[in-house]
Amino acid sequence: MQSINEIMISEKINPNLTIRGGAKIFFDYIKNIPGDDILINFEGSEFISRSFAQEYLKQKRLINKNIKQVNVPENINSMFKIVENSPNPNIKKILEGL
Repeated sequence: MQSINEIMISEKINPNLTIRGGAKIFFDYIKNIPGDDILINFEGSEFISRSFAQEYLKQKRLINKNIKQVNVPENINSMFKIVENSPNPNIKKILEGL
């Protein structure tokens, strides 16, 4: 049985997830982790910007790994939902990686 690699996003990046490029760099790091099962732990995370959330969700869809999230604070989960439900067609293109 293969183990799950757990990553504390607040320790790897910062408790405040603000810069779009930070999400890309974070997922570049994840791509290089052996194994397909990744657990992203949001414990200690305090804030996420809309641009970080957009890029995070885009990269999460593009990566060829099983990503699970735990301990996602309500404010961060709310931002993910806002981005995912955005009626803006440009946001949809960003999330689809176009």
